Amino acid sequence: MNATVLDRVPMSGLYEEVSFAPEGHNDLAWILFENEAGDDWVGKFAGGFRGGDTSAAPVEGDVFFLLVKGSAYFVDARERRLLGKVDHPGSFAAYLVVPGGTLVAVTDGLGVSLLTPAGVEWDTGRFALDGVLLESATAAEVTGRYWHYAVGDDRLDWPWFRLSLDTRELQLERPDLAEHFRKT
Repeated sequence: MNATVLDRVPMSGLYEEVSFAPEGHNDLAWILFENEAGDDWVGKFAGGFRGGDTSAAPVEGDVFFLLVKGSAYFVDARERRLLGKVDHPGSFAAYLVVPGGTLVAVTDGLGVSLLTPAGVEWDTGRFALDGVLLESATAAEVTGRYWHYAVGDDRLDWPWFRLSLDTRELQLERPDLAEHFRKT
């Protein structure tokens, strides 16, 4: 099974269309799901609150994770069924699929959330000034970098972070900034 983000509305009647968007929603994306048997279909999805890019990734079996203009979807592509949708008060910006299950790490640029089809499983809270880069995900951890700046600190850089998926412990190279956000 493959998923491809379409750059325009597909021609009417070319594919069966399944809508996962509320009636009247204007910010839409279409994703083509193709399988070996040629039983292809298009899903219509609503974008998030602030927009952004749209992408799709296989998670496990025929389950796909979709980031649609800031909103997160889990879809069973074979069954053409929505397994879960997670909206964010801002907008999800990037993600990494964690190998070996249906867990996905997402960021809004301020922290990291762990999503499953059931919703948000865990959230770090804010630990970055304005930027989180997700770099790698294994079954044990998610790693990346976050934007760090503190008044009087001449280092403007991207220190590392490591999130243990077993203990949910967040390790930060420069924890002082995160402490500031946890107090406010």
